[in-house]
Amino acid sequence: MRHHSVLVCFVGMCVVDMVQHTCSCRKWELTGIPCKHAIVAIWDMRKNNKDVGLPESWVHPTYWLKTWKEMYSFKIEPINGRRMWEKYPCPTTLLPPKHHVPIGRPKKKRKKSDVEDLVKGNSASRKNKSVTCSKCKNIGHNARSCKGQKANGAGKADGVGKKADGDGKKPNGAGKKKAVDAGKKPNGAGKKGKNVV
Repeated sequence: MRHHSVLVCFVGMCVVDMVQHTCSCRKWELTGIPCKHAIVAIWDMRKNNKDVGLPESWVHPTYWLKTWKEMYSFKIEPINGRRMWEKYPCPTTLLPPKHHVPIGRPKKKRKKSDVEDLVKGNSASRKNKSVTCSKCKNIGHNARSCKGQKANGAGKADGVGKKADGDGKKPNGAGKKKAVDAGKKPNGAGKKGKNVV
């Protein structure tokens, strides 16, 4: 059987061509080494009593020891060091590019990548993240700057900044009792020359 279909969890189906040595995941073509799908197909062929040969036969010939020996079979001649090389007369003079000095004080700190800003030490950075209020559960402010918005943002929260009347006035008699009580003095206080028994 030339083509084998291998089911992979969370990925789907991969088709393996055992003659062309290819797989739909393309790892076998790129590396020359059988991928996990090809190995499953080879094991399936062996279970069905098919001759699969040695495992090395499925690997690209570049990785074979025989290829390595053929590559270094010829003699490598030694060469002189760099100081003894002949200088080549260059017909043109190569000049460095024009340097432009930008305006302002030069920056000494290196430019950090986006990944470095997100991770600081062992904890992730809170940069560019929205803040959620713990009182009203709204986004955009914290509990310290909360003005008592409701969850939908329509009005004030219950008991926080609530006014008695629609016009913002206090009910009749509210606040007067404290003023009257504050004007009174306890018994015997402020009296001169009298002993209280």
